[in-house]
Amino acid sequence: QNKTNGVTQRRWLAFCNPPLRELITARLGSDEWIKDLYKLQGLRESADDPAFQAQWRDAKQAAKARAAALIHRLTGVKVSTNALFDIQVKRIHEYK
Repeated sequence: QNKTNGVTQRRWLAFCNPPLRELITARLGSDEWIKDLYKLQGLRESADDPAFQAQWRDAKQAAKARAAALIHRLTGVKVSTNALFDIQVKRIHEYK
């Protein structure tokens, strides 16, 4: 059984990328996918749809722009939104 400290990949996606969440919800007709991973299988029928692919890319690019702006605001470093982002986050517990 998967143990994730209560944060599932679906809930993380719903939180971290609202435009993508809205696109997925609109395409599937409900937000039940946030609690049921298997509901995402409904996206398969849209995988080859060029319009859906463009919307998906736009939502992902908007999230990268938000991340790049945050990185710049916090660090002063400008990153290209055309680059591949690989962001690792680990919460350090007080007791560790």
